[in-house]
Amino acid sequence: MEEITITSSGGTPDRTNFNYFTGNIPWVKSGELNYNVIIETEEHITQEAVDYSSAKVFPKGSLLIALYGNTVGRMAFLGIDAATNQAIASITSFLINTRYLYYYLMSSKEELLSKREGSAQPNISQKVLNKFLFPLAPLQEQNGIVEKIEELFSELDSILLNFEVLKAKSKIYWLSEINAFLKGKKRYTILYEVVEPRNKLDEIDKIRSSLGKKYTGKNDVDNQNVINCDLPNHWKLVKLSDLYINPVESITDGPFGSNLKSDDFKETGYPVLKIQNIDRNKFISKDISFVSEEKFNQLDKHQFKSGDIIITKLGSPLGKACIVPNNFKEGVIVADLIRLKQSEYINSKFLMYSLNAPYIISQIEKLSKGTTRQRVTLRDVRNLVIIFPSLEEQKLIVNSIEELDDEINGLSEIISKSYLDVQALRQKILIDAFSGGLIKELFEGDIEDYLEQISEEKKRYLIKLKEGQKNIVKTKKVNINMDLIEILEKDENPISSHTLWQMSIYKNDIEEFYKKLKELESKIRELKEGHLSFIELIK
Repeated sequence: MEEITITSSGGTPDRTNFNYFTGNIPWVKSGELNYNVIIETEEHITQEAVDYSSAKVFPKGSLLIALYGNTVGRMAFLGIDAATNQAIASITSFLINTRYLYYYLMSSKEELLSKREGSAQPNISQKVLNKFLFPLAPLQEQNGIVEKIEELFSELDSILLNFEVLKAKSKIYWLSEINAFLKGKKRYTILYEVVEPRNKLDEIDKIRSSLGKKYTGKNDVDNQNVINCDLPNHWKLVKLSDLYINPVESITDGPFGSNLKSDDFKETGYPVLKIQNIDRNKFISKDISFVSEEKFNQLDKHQFKSGDIIITKLGSPLGKACIVPNNFKEGVIVADLIRLKQSEYINSKFLMYSLNAPYIISQIEKLSKGTTRQRVTLRDVRNLVIIFPSLEEQKLIVNSIEELDDEINGLSEIISKSYLDVQALRQKILIDAFSGGLIKELFEGDIEDYLEQISEEKKRYLIKLKEGQKNIVKTKKVNINMDLIEILEKDENPISSHTLWQMSIYKNDIEEFYKKLKELESKIRELKEGHLSFIELIK
């Protein structure tokens, strides 16, 4: 590589000098390299920062490669003139197709990584890059190889895009089919007697009365606009609370914040469910916290059991619901969740699918409150309008949805495997490209003569670079550990208050710094620019 390129790494200006990071020179960090073209950077530095650090400004079109850390081996092209930190090397090549170089390094990444040095955090050094072997082909052949790679990669990108479209369409199809099942647009042949939903609701009312349970709700919901379609005649629209003998006890949220704090969490004990454990139709058993048995017993109104349904009442999106799996026997929920106990009057899976269906999601969105974080109340959830078929039909609907799930999951597995196959094919294309197997047309040429031309071009570049460096006139750097007046007298421009503090004899005593500023009130002027403060002498 050193025969055809020059590598140069960047640097990081002094972070304690806040003023260095207020300029307009783009400054690239290794985390921003992702096989892309960089046209914007997260941070910018001043010319002074470049002058007084090892940072260098590399020209647009430069090929960058990460040398250190988790990003080692990643590459990107500069779409702008920019400086970089020391974890990045810029590779300047001579009379070489830079994309040929880029694709070769991409194809050889594993070999390059195998040459990392160091024990704690192995890195690629510039020395390793310089000694790395490079397959020098005639320039016309390089151009032909790059053209063929990009033609084939374009075809692979189209295939991947089709996969993404197929995944999106399968998700839309899944939602539309579930909607159809839940709204009675798909009918079933039932070979046994159906107990009408109306009878079940009457049964719940009778049990409530016999137990002396007061219920102020009404299970006759007339608002067909909630679902915007005609239901089968014997199906009902009901409020969620209609389906429980004691909805206040069966549908409840987590404890008030002060009753369950992070200080109560233990390494073992009874599990505590949080928002991040709940997804639509899916329980996520990661990062589970626990509470002691004593705390668990104190929160008896906020406990769950396996088979219960948990709904989120805060966050985005709102109203995600899932069933607690069998391996979570019992535990408690936090304040941002709502627990629905199992009910013998509605199939739990049917209810879960319903809560995650578009017609319920739209209800929740209309009920949501809050500006920064949307939320719904416990009362809102108890009053959600649910489509209520017979229990027999609920079971058939769940079976149909699960069959559809299996089909969609099977399709997803095929897409995932195909995606991996495409990525493997991409790597094979690169291997073929640099082993002479990608293009048929080979170009005759004297490689030694070509290498000599490259060497001469590189020499001219180095001479020009050396001459340019001689012409760079750097302003004198202000000495640190001076009094405030000395610093301000040596610089005609306003200085940021942070920089003034860091350069002064008061840099280890902020109170003394402000005390001195107060004493100099009659001699200095403070200028404001946004949230920044600059100081200058009054002349």
